[in-house]
Amino acid sequence: GAPEYKRLDSRKFVYYNAAFFFEPKRNKIRSYYKNRLVPFSERIPFSGQVKILSDIHLGQADFSPGRELTIFDHPEGDFGVLICFESAFPNLVRSFVKKGADFLVNITNDQWFGKTSGPHQHAAIVAFRAVENRIFIARCANTGVSMFVDRFGRSYQRTELFTRSLVVGEVHPKGPETFYTRHGDLFVYGCISLALLFFLVSFWRKARRAD
Repeated sequence: GAPEYKRLDSRKFVYYNAAFFFEPKRNKIRSYYKNRLVPFSERIPFSGQVKILSDIHLGQADFSPGRELTIFDHPEGDFGVLICFESAFPNLVRSFVKKGADFLVNITNDQWFGKTSGPHQHAAIVAFRAVENRIFIARCANTGVSMFVDRFGRSYQRTELFTRSLVVGEVHPKGPETFYTRHGDLFVYGCISLALLFFLVSFWRKARRAD
């Protein structure tokens, strides 16, 4: 991954946090622009809607968010790329899978966590996304933890923090479409609706008894 810019006019540019896929045999380079930016680090929230916020400079990268999900086609399987903490957004990952990704790649810079629990917690999130969609995920972190995760959330070829490593692993096409991939958070909304219904019924019964 690397920054990329586009020229809007002779004086204005927009910058993106991007992932690139090099295809030597096709003499082609394709890119994906990160959709979910880290607040205050990569962009001030709502700076595109509220002008006064665009004048705040805290040393942030001031990237623009991408608007599309790119699926990179490959003879061994099509894949999508999650940049950094995009792995923390279940619906975004689900959208990649619904769009045709056979497996996913997660690239991230976790150096700023240092030798804390942060990199391990960040890496653990990937297992949830793998299980939700029954999909393999290859994770590459510049300072660790790099690893592969199978569709059941099991990690393998896992690296340690701040160690030079080269790992090779196999990934397989996604399994049958899961309920979550197909319907998203419908089950959660259903549970919340039922809980709210039970609460209202209980409240109504208590009100009747009081009368």
